[in-house]
Amino acid sequence: MRSVAALLCVLAQAHALARSTLQNVTVYQTLPRLECSKEETNKAADVRDEPAILFVHVFKAAGSSVRGIFRRYAEKCNKRWACLVQCQKGGSPRGATVPCRLRDMVNLNRRLVMGEDGRRNPRTENLGALSHIVGGHFHYGMHTLVPQGRSYFYVTVVREPLSTWISGMRYHDKSLKTVQDVRNAAEKFLPRGSNRFYQNGLTYLGAVDGLPLGRKAPMPEKLVSALSNLEDVLVVGVVESWSTTIDLLQAMLDPTDRAPFMWDRYRDASKKKNTASKSLSSVDIVRDLRGDGYWGDIRRFLLFENAFYAAAIARHALACKHVLGEDCRLRRQGGLGVLLNASLLAPDLLPSGDIDAASLVNSQPEKPRVSPVAVASAHAVLAEAQRRRAVKDKIRKNRSKKKKKLLPVTEQL
Repeated sequence: MRSVAALLCVLAQAHALARSTLQNVTVYQTLPRLECSKEETNKAADVRDEPAILFVHVFKAAGSSVRGIFRRYAEKCNKRWACLVQCQKGGSPRGATVPCRLRDMVNLNRRLVMGEDGRRNPRTENLGALSHIVGGHFHYGMHTLVPQGRSYFYVTVVREPLSTWISGMRYHDKSLKTVQDVRNAAEKFLPRGSNRFYQNGLTYLGAVDGLPLGRKAPMPEKLVSALSNLEDVLVVGVVESWSTTIDLLQAMLDPTDRAPFMWDRYRDASKKKNTASKSLSSVDIVRDLRGDGYWGDIRRFLLFENAFYAAAIARHALACKHVLGEDCRLRRQGGLGVLLNASLLAPDLLPSGDIDAASLVNSQPEKPRVSPVAVASAHAVLAEAQRRRAVKDKIRKNRSKKKKKLLPVTEQL
């Protein structure tokens, strides 16, 4: 009973933090945009006078599609793209090299990026000074490769956690051909009564490998870290709000609209008929998972990832408001709430209050978004947690020193 009460308390705090992300708009005070250029590019030239873009590819959240957009943009607009894979420990640069493999690049000189000494990993200084866009399955924190003084911003795209979990199971096991196959795989991965929690976007944006306890850190600590870092991401895209996601990318990469057909093509991609096999529908899978008491286990399993997703939706709405202004399509067409209700697999799993608060960001006329009670931001909560940890460490250190100073009883006599 005590564990249930503790979980409910943590849940309330998570929802309060998700709503608090609506208050922090610092990242939108300056918008370092790239410009689409039709001039020939010099692959050896230093481009640190232009902003750098860091794309955090969250697993099963349309990341491959976004990487394709960046690659095509680099080709058409003479920019430089680097795709990193197989990143170790989140991919944060370690000294002279980035612990990732360079999979793909556009308009970059491989010898300059990798260095002339035959290294297998990209050189931190060269990659940060020569690239316009760096993307891949790395964690938040890749901005450490950007040279001092160069402007940069983060981009990421999120997707409904239930969808990414189901899609991830089918991605890792191609033999899942029926609803029953998926159900069996789900119960094998998440046995009834399990204490496991789903971690996807939390891992990437929480930069969990950089936490004091690493991946063994408590879930609340991972969530606070992820929400804190999320407030520094300028463009938060949402798969369920794809057209607005493309609008945001175009506004930051091609504000003068020099490649309109490319953006229209990607913007309309969600409207095209899906030619994939309809033998296994996610809707049917969810309907089966709801069939008995197992749904309660799934709700608990997705608890923290859903709180993160709700905060990401809030950041998506804020980006639409501050980057696109009057052109934000979430101000029309019924708003974000109507869009999500029509596209989510299980809206009932998400915190309705947080979604409603995000939906009001671009409402006409704008309505109050949060309760009058002040809620500390994720940044403030994280700073307070670090301060308390430092105080505890200092007290523990002083106690150990006092024990060493005490003489044994035999010597005191």
